Amino acid sequence: MIKKTAQSNKLLAFVTDAESQKILQSVPTDHLQLISDIRIGGINESIDFLKNNASPAVLVVDLSSSKLPVSDIKKIADCCEPGVKVIAIGDKNEVGIFRQLLSLGVQDYVVKPLSDKLLLKTFESVVLGNDDRNTKAFSEYGKLISFVGARGGIGVSTLLANCGFLLANQYTKKTSLIDLNVQGSMLSHLLDTETSTGFRDVLEAPQRIDDLFTERVMVRQTDNLSVLSSEEALDEPFLISEGAVSALLPIILSQFQYSLFDLPRSFSDGINTELLLLSNTVVIVCDTTLVSVRDVVRLTKLIRENENPEQKIILVVNNEGLYKEGHIDHDLFEESVQKKIDCVISFDSITPLVALNDGKPVVGYNGPLAKGIHQLAALLIDQTAIFPDTSGKMSFINRFFARNR
Repeated sequence: MIKKTAQSNKLLAFVTDAESQKILQSVPTDHLQLISDIRIGGINESIDFLKNNASPAVLVVDLSSSKLPVSDIKKIADCCEPGVKVIAIGDKNEVGIFRQLLSLGVQDYVVKPLSDKLLLKTFESVVLGNDDRNTKAFSEYGKLISFVGARGGIGVSTLLANCGFLLANQYTKKTSLIDLNVQGSMLSHLLDTETSTGFRDVLEAPQRIDDLFTERVMVRQTDNLSVLSSEEALDEPFLISEGAVSALLPIILSQFQYSLFDLPRSFSDGINTELLLLSNTVVIVCDTTLVSVRDVVRLTKLIRENENPEQKIILVVNNEGLYKEGHIDHDLFEESVQKKIDCVISFDSITPLVALNDGKPVVGYNGPLAKGIHQLAALLIDQTAIFPDTSGKMSFINRFFARNR
């Protein structure tokens, strides 16, 4: 069965020629409860659409003009929500390509010229699941992004909450935010949502986690954004059970395209280390002080023990300019930590508290903090930053809050 997504009844196809488009449009899909949207375009057009729109249930991509079909399919996978079924079509009748695509999770490879009868059979096989082939799932899991501070009070939660808001509501990515600081989470305050009921229970007893966990425990802020946070009493002892992360991750990652974890400062229980090593991307938030140099070095050393060349580390300098003295210049800082600074966010003395008191994300306000977060959110998904419209027209975020009053 196809996993329910925001577009769970849509069949989207991008083909490079009008004849293929015509044949695909003639294939009946009503009995499969699919609404067809057949467009002219190749890999680039497919990627551009998926980056800015919810993924369909079934995606057809045309590899006819692709010089590196396997590489291009991997790029498609990076843009898809979990659970999408992908069918490739092309003009090369090569067994090698077919096998490589299947190994990546593509459901089928159909060679041109297309036939409406063959396409119908393919669609029925994919949707109804009556294919005997043991095909690997395509984009079965979304991306795991962990945020961690090089020291306390550096603004990790603010950056995570607002990046998540932008991914969900500006870039239309299905996003979850999880704060493992269950006794002092800020996410609900930063996004003006309720805390999650039962989060502590599942962390202490991970056997309670099931497929309905996200519906029962997570708080939905918008159609694309769900939050998992808690505010447990400070005087009640609490330990995350061993196995909680391994039980939680498959459920979360199978339902969201991006899952952002806010990691507490404590590394004593091994949970942070496990998440850092499993993350697709790690965001280290720091300032340019000697204290940050020490812990940036320690964190990057720990992360790199994973020896995963595809894992990305993003180094963010936050609150730049907060103090006039005691900071190291950027060149010396980068030399000291053996890592380039990827994003610099200037100190903002006004908008953070205004936003918190108003119960709105800080990216809805003009200021250096909002500008920096827009840049960081774009870095997370390898896109060019989209800044809010300040020309007098309503920005996307103001339109969002106007719609949701």
